[in-house]
Amino acid sequence: MAQNPLQVVEDVFDPGLNDEPAFMDTNTFMKTYVLELEKEWEVDGKTPEWAPVTDGGPLEWGKEHRSMELVDNDRDEAFLHDDQMAVSPDGKLIAISTEKVIRVYGMADKELRGELVGHLGSVSSMFFAPRVPEEQQDAQYLLLSQGAGDHGAYKQEDDTIIIWHLDHEGKSLTITTPFEVGSLADRAITTISQDLSNQHNLSTEAIADLRKGFLDALKTADTKNRQSSLLSFKGSFGSFNSNPVSPDGTLILALTSNESTPSGTRPAELLPKIVVRSILNPKIDPVAIMQGHIDAIMWASFSPTDSSIIASAAWDGTYRMWNTSTSPPTTLHTIKPKNKVQNWSGAFSPYSEYILLSGTDNVAIYSVSTGEKLHSLSSCEEFKVASWTRTISWNPVSNSIALASGSQILLWEPFDTESPNKCSAVVTHPSSGKDKRECMLDIFREFQAVKWLDEDVLVAKAAENSWLLWDRAKGLKWRFQRPKGTEGELYSDGCALLKGEDGKRVFVSLDADRKVREWAMD
Repeated sequence: MAQNPLQVVEDVFDPGLNDEPAFMDTNTFMKTYVLELEKEWEVDGKTPEWAPVTDGGPLEWGKEHRSMELVDNDRDEAFLHDDQMAVSPDGKLIAISTEKVIRVYGMADKELRGELVGHLGSVSSMFFAPRVPEEQQDAQYLLLSQGAGDHGAYKQEDDTIIIWHLDHEGKSLTITTPFEVGSLADRAITTISQDLSNQHNLSTEAIADLRKGFLDALKTADTKNRQSSLLSFKGSFGSFNSNPVSPDGTLILALTSNESTPSGTRPAELLPKIVVRSILNPKIDPVAIMQGHIDAIMWASFSPTDSSIIASAAWDGTYRMWNTSTSPPTTLHTIKPKNKVQNWSGAFSPYSEYILLSGTDNVAIYSVSTGEKLHSLSSCEEFKVASWTRTISWNPVSNSIALASGSQILLWEPFDTESPNKCSAVVTHPSSGKDKRECMLDIFREFQAVKWLDEDVLVAKAAENSWLLWDRAKGLKWRFQRPKGTEGELYSDGCALLKGEDGKRVFVSLDADRKVREWAMD
């Protein structure tokens, strides 16, 4: 009999509800449960060995090689706490965003190299460009970041993408003198406070509130002033492992007017667009604009081998493939699954012959040249694929595909010569069955990230924030696990696999307790 995947402490349940949970939120879950699995990287009945460094089992937080706590800003409750992590392609720099501020550190020494200020809202996405164009002689690194956009009640309005030019040490090449906001606010209040007090009987507390208002306004003005000197433009990146930088490193794509259309239609000029710009000078006229989707675009990516080929998936029920080598760009294929569904994500094969596209109740592989459907995951009869299978990763050198499907990680090999369209559930939680208490916890059982870190190593992240790694070639596995009772206030899929000068591998992760951890793998 399979183990219960989540161990329970009974006193969180309301005895007045026949021992069924009165509620289950993230905090209750994090305090109460610890991850257990029915199957962990098992393929064809074979389970990989625990890596020697794990001492025969999972390693809990606190057992890492070393860690670094995130630096806090003055945390504003109006902001979403969505911290991000990015590691430079050469592994020498690590960038961490906490709300609106990005801090760049040396990876080896963890010394702060610089603070990047320019976003008005929290940074929601951040990554290093895989290469710097040859024409960009002054910059050693390009760091790209996106503001969180308009979240309404959270008062975040920053649909801005910034390209930061960093030198070999990770310091910004664009330097703008910051405002002395505290001094300016004090001078402003000193000038008017006596009149407000004597002539208008304004209390000390009210004057203090007025100073805070001045301070906030000056901080916003300071950020806008810094942003004006940076290379920035309006737009957002796609989700679900979108690749917005062309393979030659010269182009960048962004989505504009990308709001959902919940009902009815809207004018053509306000429909979602894919805009391709020069990464050297994105403020000049766009290289190409693609329009055709009539609802929000979830995923948009360049082909990994051809800078003129772009694919997209949208909530209008269609996938599209575009050719930007013509003027204007042309639509190569418009793919419509049988039922109009919400389409979520995609992934190109390593050499761009095929594309994997996923949407509600639809996961299939198509030919890039013809648009013909070649394989469908729905034809696998061994298990049911989750309706919303959105997180997918195609191996960088082979035709092995990993998918996060609800409480399972799937390994799909559609072109396997011995077993065509072979698919296996390689990581699973036990089924919740009909137990109401267990069904309530299904959302916490889901896997929310899966990615090939290189041709051999696959990583997955559980909703409760533990990391699972598998080296397929060596037959080894690792689990870096959140301890029972550990609370956390963020979910991040930020991670990287680095190799030291001694050849030994290190896994770097950003975890829910707001620590960056380094785990020895060899």
